[in-house]
Amino acid sequence: MTNATRPPSCVSVKKYVRMFTLLYAVLLIAFQAIVTAYELDLGSSAGIGILVGAVMGASVKFVTEQQRAPNKIEKRRLVGYCLLVSLVVSFASMLVMVAFYARELFFVELYYLWTSFPFWVWGVGALITLLIHWMVLAIGFGWTANLQVKQLEKQKQKQAQKQKEKRAKHAG
Repeated sequence: MTNATRPPSCVSVKKYVRMFTLLYAVLLIAFQAIVTAYELDLGSSAGIGILVGAVMGASVKFVTEQQRAPNKIEKRRLVGYCLLVSLVVSFASMLVMVAFYARELFFVELYYLWTSFPFWVWGVGALITLLIHWMVLAIGFGWTANLQVKQLEKQKQKQAQKQKEKRAKHAG
């Protein structure tokens, strides 16, 4: 959609998707480095925390710059693009980890991993992962963004009150 066809209240989400991508990749790399360095076994649920951190960062940036929460069109685009990014980055991370641990047996390990479960198990796992990622992103760019807008409004009110008190003090 070009600027000429974009509804007036919509902004380009590219900057916020790039912010999400950067945060997600950096957080994932840092997490993997810590887990590998300390030989921790935290399971896959820690990935949700990484996803939450990345979506919160992008959401805060959107609200701070736009002074509002994303509208329905922007939210749909943010969720869709960030969902795609999170899946691609997660898959790439998995390939890197398999390559790191398997080294010269990379393709053997990938084949073993792929054939160790029936196809329907992989499908259900992918569907559940997709659903969880979508829910986290939808909540982050929806409900959480609206809470951030309320906090921003409270901060503005406090600043306005302080300025009002300061003017009253100087006038009197």
